[in-house]
Amino acid sequence: MIRKRIIPLVLLLAVLLTLPVYGESAGALSAESVSEYPGEQVRIDVNLQNPGIIATRLYIYYDGSVLRLDKAENGVVFPQNHATFGNDITRNPYTVLWDESTRPDNNTTSGTLVSLTFTILPDAKPGKTTVQVKVSPNDTFDYYTKLVPVADTDCTVNILSNVPDPTVALKEFTASRTIDYRTTITFTAIVENPVEGGEVYWFVNGQQKNAGPTYTEKEARETFTVQAKYMQNGVVLAQTETETVNVTGGFFAKVVAFFRWLFGKLPVLEQAFSGAEYR
Repeated sequence: MIRKRIIPLVLLLAVLLTLPVYGESAGALSAESVSEYPGEQVRIDVNLQNPGIIATRLYIYYDGSVLRLDKAENGVVFPQNHATFGNDITRNPYTVLWDESTRPDNNTTSGTLVSLTFTILPDAKPGKTTVQVKVSPNDTFDYYTKLVPVADTDCTVNILSNVPDPTVALKEFTASRTIDYRTTITFTAIVENPVEGGEVYWFVNGQQKNAGPTYTEKEARETFTVQAKYMQNGVVLAQTETETVNVTGGFFAKVVAFFRWLFGKLPVLEQAFSGAEYR
């Protein structure tokens, strides 16, 4: 009976002996996000919060379709003569190794471990991509050869757009204008730097009307405001100033409009013209 109990204990001890031994302290890598335009370079400083180690290895992963690793430079944590950089800078993941096994105690210096310089490829589309820096757990240990856990880090690279933001304006805009009673007026929006899927939407007295490059208010009888907004998937990318159109009222204005209507001469005003046309 005793023998049967001893055998599982021996097996458990054997398993425990095969597990890696970790030091008590833990460290962490960190890197700040960067932003730049396609065709430009970005520098990423990978920092180490050092719990006390003498060796470590990093693997650097990135999307080669949008980034190109140009160089990797040693930081301040380990001396240059104890750093080994991969010979092939194009290899992904790229590997960097530090080994200071000859020192008499732990290295506790914190700061920049490695600096990475990437070029954002010229044809990269605006958006975000991630550079991952991973620690090799079996190659990170202290002076007593105990494995020391160090947390990985990610760095976001924001790829900016080289294309100017879209703008929209009302043709022949004026903050306030006055038109005759029952005038038909057409407004035209001018869009610069349009984007795919973008469209002009018209707002009259704050209420959305039709979509398209023009808006026509037929036979206006009261004062109103008009504004155009350039939108994509419901998001406003640009908008015009608001134009106020004052409509002449009163008995005499309505009598004049009646006779114009009677003879088919109600005024028509388009922003493409300097004055009113009559039909």
